[in-house]
Amino acid sequence: MKKTVSLILMLCMVQALTLRAQDTDVSGIDNVVYITPVSVDQGAAKVSLPVYMKNTAEIRGLQFDLYLPEGVTIGFNKKGKFVDEPVFNDDRLPEDDEHTIQGSIQQETGAVRFLINSQYEETFTGNEGLLFTITASLNTDMAEGDYPIIMKSIKLSENDINKSYTTDSIKSTLTV
Repeated sequence: MKKTVSLILMLCMVQALTLRAQDTDVSGIDNVVYITPVSVDQGAAKVSLPVYMKNTAEIRGLQFDLYLPEGVTIGFNKKGKFVDEPVFNDDRLPEDDEHTIQGSIQQETGAVRFLINSQYEETFTGNEGLLFTITASLNTDMAEGDYPIIMKSIKLSENDINKSYTTDSIKSTLTV
């Protein structure tokens, strides 16, 4: 009996180790942005981080703080502009859209704060899907493994600034 219980416990532990326990399930959240888990070959210099939005409300703008693992960075030039500009998914943008993406490094936390909004009070189209892609640089000597990607202080806003939706933290994984 003890051997059977021990074997079952060992199988459960092995299965638990293969799951990404740190990834957040967003299926129960109506208005949220999140990064899906990504994989990259060891030695790669860049990785694309897909930012998705799931929304039931008409969202005009959003913000979040992105915490990347050591060895993964988002570059800015001397004028504070992205070295690799994030790229919007045209399917989520209204025609003749003027949404912009701004980013800055938060000195006190090391996070990169993203601010996305429309200058003309236009809302994103659709209710779910890829919103934009962020390109990050990797140290080419990163060891194989799973690394956390964390989004915090997430806020989505409608045109009426009194209508907003917040999520404290969303976790994902970068696998090298």
